[in-house]
Amino acid sequence: MSLIARLRPIVSARVLQGRTASALAFKPSRKRIVDVDATAHNYKVGQKISGFQIQRVEPVPELSLVAIKLNHLKTGAAHLHIARNDRNNVFSINFRTVPVDSTGVPHILEHMTLCGSKEFPVRDPFFKMLTRSLATFMNAMTGSDVTLYPFSSQNEADFRNIMRIYLDAVFYPRLKESDFMQEGWRIEPNDPKNVNAGWEFKGVVFNEMKGVFTDPQSLFAHRIQNELFPNHVYGNISGGAPLSIPRLTWQELKQFHSSHYHPSNARIYTYGDIPLESHLEFIDTHLSKFDFIDSKTDVPLSPTWNQPRKVTVSAQPDPICADAERQSSVAVAYLLDSIQDPSNSLCLQLVSELLISGPNSPFYKALLEPKLGTSMSSVSGYDGSTLQSSFTVGLQGVRENEIEKVLTVIDETFRSATFPKERIEALLHSIELGIKHQSANFGLGLLMGITYPWNHVEDPIDHFMISKHISKFRENLKKDPNFLDHLVDKYFIENKHKLTAILKPDPNFEQEAQKAEAVLLQNTLQTLDEDQKLEWAKKCQDLAEEQHCKEDVSCLPILKLSEIDREPPKYDVVHADIDGVDFQFCAQPTNGVTYFNAKIDTSLLPENLKPYLPTFCSVLAKMGAADLDYKHLDQMIELRTGGLAAGNYVEMKLTNKINGLPGSGHRYAMRSAGRNLNAAAAMNEKFSGYEQILLLKDFSSEDKFRSTLENIREIAALVLNKKRMRCALNDTIENIDDALKSAEIFVSAINGKPLKPEKRFTQRSFIPVTKRTHLVFPFPVNHSSLCFPCPAYVSEHFAALRVAAKLLTSKFLHREVRERGGAYGSGVSILSSGVFSMYSYRDPNGAETFDVFEKAVDWAIAPANFAADEIHEAKLAVFQAEDAPVSPGSRGLTEFHSGISYDMQKKHREQVLAVTEADIRVALEKYVKNANVSGRCLIGPETDKSASLTEGWIKTSDEFAFVPWCDMDFVDSLLLQEAMAAASLEGPECVPPVSFFEETEEKFWICGRAFDGKTDEDRERIRGALRSFLWQTYRKGFPAIGDESGPTSDRGWGCMLRCGQMVLAESLLRLQLGAGWMWTRASRDDSYLSVLSTFADEPSAPFSIHQFALTGAQDGGKSVGEWYGPNTVAHVVKKLVSKLPNCGLRVHVAMDNMLIKTDVNNGEESWKPLLLFVPLRLGLSEVNAIYKPGLKACFKFSADMCLGIIGGTPNHALYFVGCVGDELVYLDPHTTQQTANPKMKEADDEKQADLSYHCNFARRMPMLQIDPSIAVCFLCQTAEDFEALCKWSKQCFVDVEKQPIFEVMENKPVYSSLLADQIEFEYDTARFASDEGLDSSDEFEIVG
Repeated sequence: MSLIARLRPIVSARVLQGRTASALAFKPSRKRIVDVDATAHNYKVGQKISGFQIQRVEPVPELSLVAIKLNHLKTGAAHLHIARNDRNNVFSINFRTVPVDSTGVPHILEHMTLCGSKEFPVRDPFFKMLTRSLATFMNAMTGSDVTLYPFSSQNEADFRNIMRIYLDAVFYPRLKESDFMQEGWRIEPNDPKNVNAGWEFKGVVFNEMKGVFTDPQSLFAHRIQNELFPNHVYGNISGGAPLSIPRLTWQELKQFHSSHYHPSNARIYTYGDIPLESHLEFIDTHLSKFDFIDSKTDVPLSPTWNQPRKVTVSAQPDPICADAERQSSVAVAYLLDSIQDPSNSLCLQLVSELLISGPNSPFYKALLEPKLGTSMSSVSGYDGSTLQSSFTVGLQGVRENEIEKVLTVIDETFRSATFPKERIEALLHSIELGIKHQSANFGLGLLMGITYPWNHVEDPIDHFMISKHISKFRENLKKDPNFLDHLVDKYFIENKHKLTAILKPDPNFEQEAQKAEAVLLQNTLQTLDEDQKLEWAKKCQDLAEEQHCKEDVSCLPILKLSEIDREPPKYDVVHADIDGVDFQFCAQPTNGVTYFNAKIDTSLLPENLKPYLPTFCSVLAKMGAADLDYKHLDQMIELRTGGLAAGNYVEMKLTNKINGLPGSGHRYAMRSAGRNLNAAAAMNEKFSGYEQILLLKDFSSEDKFRSTLENIREIAALVLNKKRMRCALNDTIENIDDALKSAEIFVSAINGKPLKPEKRFTQRSFIPVTKRTHLVFPFPVNHSSLCFPCPAYVSEHFAALRVAAKLLTSKFLHREVRERGGAYGSGVSILSSGVFSMYSYRDPNGAETFDVFEKAVDWAIAPANFAADEIHEAKLAVFQAEDAPVSPGSRGLTEFHSGISYDMQKKHREQVLAVTEADIRVALEKYVKNANVSGRCLIGPETDKSASLTEGWIKTSDEFAFVPWCDMDFVDSLLLQEAMAAASLEGPECVPPVSFFEETEEKFWICGRAFDGKTDEDRERIRGALRSFLWQTYRKGFPAIGDESGPTSDRGWGCMLRCGQMVLAESLLRLQLGAGWMWTRASRDDSYLSVLSTFADEPSAPFSIHQFALTGAQDGGKSVGEWYGPNTVAHVVKKLVSKLPNCGLRVHVAMDNMLIKTDVNNGEESWKPLLLFVPLRLGLSEVNAIYKPGLKACFKFSADMCLGIIGGTPNHALYFVGCVGDELVYLDPHTTQQTANPKMKEADDEKQADLSYHCNFARRMPMLQIDPSIAVCFLCQTAEDFEALCKWSKQCFVDVEKQPIFEVMENKPVYSSLLADQIEFEYDTARFASDEGLDSSDEFEIVG
C-alpha cells in the first residue's frame, strides 16, 4: 500500500477531531455559525433594524463573506457589517480628524480618549482592560486625517464589554486638564520648590514624536508628504511636530473633540460571526442620544502644480552607517489620483509594484544593480493613505556626488520601463493567492484595507471586491496592450505635480534641535510671571499625586476565569516517514492553499558561520536555483507560490535594521540585555539584535562582500541537505493526494541521508554572566531593559513569572514609567528566548529607569501591594496571548517549531490558573530579586545622568563588538554562580541548556587536576585553571600569509591550527613556569611573555598562524586556507618545533593507535622534554561507548603530563582540557578577534591584548557527540615521566579495558614495517565524502 493510501483515511478521521477540539477554546462561541448564503438572503435593502437602515447587501464569494452597509437614521452614522464564519470578531469606530496645524491635536486627543470616560471614570481604562479581557487586539491609532479605535475578541461577552467601553470613551471622555498635561505636554520644574531652578518639557506624545523624528527616514517621509501637499490638510503633521505641540491648549483640544467625535462623523465597523442585530441594538443605545450635525470635516482635493518642485531635508547622520559617504537619500514623489475609485487605485498599485518591487523591476535594475545606493528607501511605493494617492521612488545610501546622477536615472527609467506579460501575470497571481490566504486576523486586515478610502466615500464595499477590479484590469490590458505604458505617461512622465526630495546628513542636527527646544522653552517661560510659574508647579505636583493615587476600577467589566477553557485547542497531526524525513501533516480549512514548512537544525554549524545565518536565510530564495537566475526565480516564485522565505523571522537588510533602531529600540535593548543569560538569547542577539547590525555594517562594505559570499556558500554546503530536516504541511483534506505526492518528490530530490532522530538536534551548554551596556546613540529619548534568566517552560515558577510580568506591567510600570516618567511605553515581557525582560520605550529618562525597575520588583514582593482580583486580571492577560487566534496554515505547528507539546501546554495552563500571591513572590525572589546574573542595556544619548553609569558598565557606540560566546569582557565577570535553566519557546533550543556548574556528584578534572566544583572557592580555582591556558582563537587583521594576496584572517579554516597552538603553548608554559603556574591580569613574567611572543600573528614569530599554515603548504602539499585534521596538525607542530631547537622541546607523533617506545627514544643518549601526540580513531562515524572510560582516564592522569585532547565535532575543531562525568570540558577557538600583540605588557593596549589570550570559561559537551578522530596529548619532561606514562597506559588500558584507546609497545610489530614510516606528514585528504562525514582514508577531517 502506498504512503498516500495509508495516510488518507487517518487524516480524514483526525481532521474532524481537530475541528471539534479547536471549537472548544471558548464556550460562549461554540454555536455561532454564519451561513453566508442565508445571510445574503435574510437582509434586504431598505430594511430597518434598531435605528439603522440597510443601504446595501453584497456577497463577496472570494472572501467567503457578506458585506452589509447601513446608516443610522437619527445621526447619519455609517455602519459596515461583515458577516463571516470567523470567531475572532472585530469592532472599530472611526472618525475623520482633519488637522489644521501641526500641534498634534488628533494624536493627543486619541491618547486622552483612553484616559477615562463618563461611565468608566478611571485612568486609562483601555490599558486596564488589557488585563481584564481576552481581547486578541486592542488599540487606537491616528492617521493623516483619520482616527480609529479597533479591537477584536473571540469571546462574545468580552466583545460586548469592550465595545461598551469604546463607545463611552469616544463620545463621553473626561478630557481632564491633568490628562492633557500627562499625555500631551507640560512644562515642569526640575525642583518643585524652586521655580527658578530650571524647567523642561514633558508629555507622552511630546516624547513619542521626538522619538519618531529621530529616524531620518521617518522624518524624510513626513517632509515629503508635507511638501507634496503644501497649504493643505496633509501639509500638517497630525501626530504633532515636537516644537509645535506646546502651542496646543487644553481648550482647543476639547473644541476639536466636540466637532469631530460625533456620530455624524463616525464610521462603525463590525466583523465576524456575532449576529448583526445584537450589534445594532447595542450601538443604537449610544448613538440615539445625539442628533445629526454637519461636522464639516470634508477634505478638499489638493490643487495640482504647473511645475515640479524640489526640497532638501536635513537629518542627523546615521551613527552605524557602514559607509560614511553614503548618508544621503533621494526621492521623487508624484501626486496621483483620488482613492475614491477602487479600480483606478488598484491599477496604480499594480504599476507601483511592477516598477519597484523585486529584482525584475525597472528601478531595481536601474538603481540597485549599478550600486547607486544601498537599498530602496522606506518611503518608496504607492501610498493610498491620503485622499489623493501618491507614488514615491526613493533610494537611500547615496553618495552626495551622485545625487544628480540618481535623479537622471530615475527620469530615464520611467521613460524606458517595460512590463513583460510574465511579470504582470506573476503579480496578479500573488494578489489572487493573497485573497485566498486565511490569516488569523482577517477581519482586522479588511478594516485596515478600507479605512482610508472609507474615510472619503459613502460606500466602501467595492474597495475589497478585488477579483472584480482584477477582471477589469485584465479587460483594459486586453483592449489596449499599452495600457500600463499610458498610465506611466499620464501619472509620471507628464505629471507636473512632482516633488524631488533630497535628504542630507547634518552633524549638528541634534544639537540644533536641542537648541530650538531650549529657545521654545525659554520663550514659553518668559510669558509667565512668578504666580503663573507657581501655578504650573502646583499642577505638576497635583498630577504626580493623582498618578500615585490607587483607583477603584470595579466599574470596569471583567471576565471570569471559569470562562477560560482548561485545555488548549488541539490540532491533530499525522506523522509520516518520507525517505527518512519526518513529515507532519495537518488537515485544515486552508481555502485550497498549501502551507509548507521545512526545519533544518543548524546547531552544529561552526560558530564563525552562525552570525551569517540570517543573511543566508534572507538571500536563499533570491539567488537563483538550478538553471534559473535570481530574476527568473523571483518571477517563478510570484507566479507559482504565495512567497518563499527562509528564516523570515529575522529582518535581514542592514537598512531595515538601522531604520528600525530608533523606532524599535526597546527590542534591541531587550535582546542586548539578555544576550549573556542563556544560549537562546545569545543566538537571538546574534541573529536579530544590535550585534547583527554591526555585522551587517561590517560586511555590507564592498571589500567584505567576497568573504561574506564565501561564508554563505559554506553554510549552504553544510545545511542544505536532509540530514537534520523535518517538514510540516497544512492543507485541506481534498488536497492531500497532490500534497503528499509533491512532498515525496521534494524530499527525494534533496541530498543527504537523514540522521536518526536523537542525532538531529543538539543541546548546547552556556555560561550566563552579568553584563551592563550603554549603547550611546544621538537619540533624544532612551530605550532601556533589565533582564534575568527564566526557569523552564514546564516549571511552575515560569507560570508564576508570566503572571508577575503582567502585574508589574499594568500595576506599577505603566504608572511609574509611562504616566509619571513620560515614556511612551514600558512593561515586562518574557521573551521567546527564555528571558524575563523589563523595558521602557521612548523614555525621556535613562539611567533613572533602572531604579524604577528594581523598585517594581520590591513592590511586587512586598505583602499587600496587590489583591486577588489583580492576580485574576494578570492571568486573563496571560491567556490573551495563549489563546490568540491561529490561522489554518499555522495550526499544529507549535510543537514542530518549539518542541512544546500539547500536554506541556495543557500543564502550563493549569499552572497559570493555579498561581497564587505566594507563588509570585517566591518566583520573583528566586529568579529576579536574588538572581545571580542579570543583563542591562541602555540605548540613548550620553547625558549627565547616564555618565554616572560607570561601575561594571560598558559604554560604546559604533565600534561596539559583541562576542556572546567568548566575549573578552567576560574576563572581569564571574564564570558562573548557579545553574540557570532557561527555556526557549521557539526553535530547536527549547530544551533548557546545561549549565557549566550543573549539580553533579562527579568531580571536575582539568588536565589531571581534580576540583569539586560545588563551593565558591573551588569554582574560582577552576576559573583560574581555565584562564591560565593560552586561548588561541581566530584572528583578523594580521599581515597576509604568504604573498600580499594571502589571507589576513584565519576565520573559517584555522580552528584546528589554533588547537595545535594551544597544546604547544601549554607545553612551553609548563616547561618554563611549571604545571601549577596560574595566570592573572598582573602576570608579566619574562618567561610567560617570551612564550606568548612566539605565537604572535606575525610572519617572524616561530609558532604564528603564518608558520603553521605555510609549513603545511610547503612540506605537506596543503594550500593556505585549507582545513586540517588533528593528525595533520600534530605533524605541523613537530616540524615547527624541530626548526627551533632552543625551545627545549621535541615532538613525537604516534601512529595506528599505538605508541612504539623505540620510536620515541630513537637512539638518543640524553632525554629532551617530549610533546607526545597519539592520534586515535575511536569509531567509524561516531565514538563507540566502550571508549568512554579511556577518555576519562586521560584527563585524570598526571597533572604534570596530561595536555588534553585536540579534536571536535564535524566542522568544528575544539581543544578538550577536561571532563566531568560523561561530558568533556573544552576551549573553543571559534571567536574572531582583532590581531593583538601583548609585547612587554606595559601600555594599556598591550594589557588589553594579553586579556584576549585568556578565556574565563570553558564549555561542556557529551563525550559521545565528538568526532571519533582525535589526538591525545602528553608532556614528558623526563625519561621517568615517559616510563610512568607507559606504565600507566598498560595498567589503565591493556590490563583492564577490553578495547583500550591506545597501546604501548617496545618495538614495531612486523606488519608495521610495511608502512612508509619515513613519511614525516600524514595529511588528511577527506572532504566529507559520505553523508555521515566518513573519510575515505584513515582519518576524518575536522573542518575549522
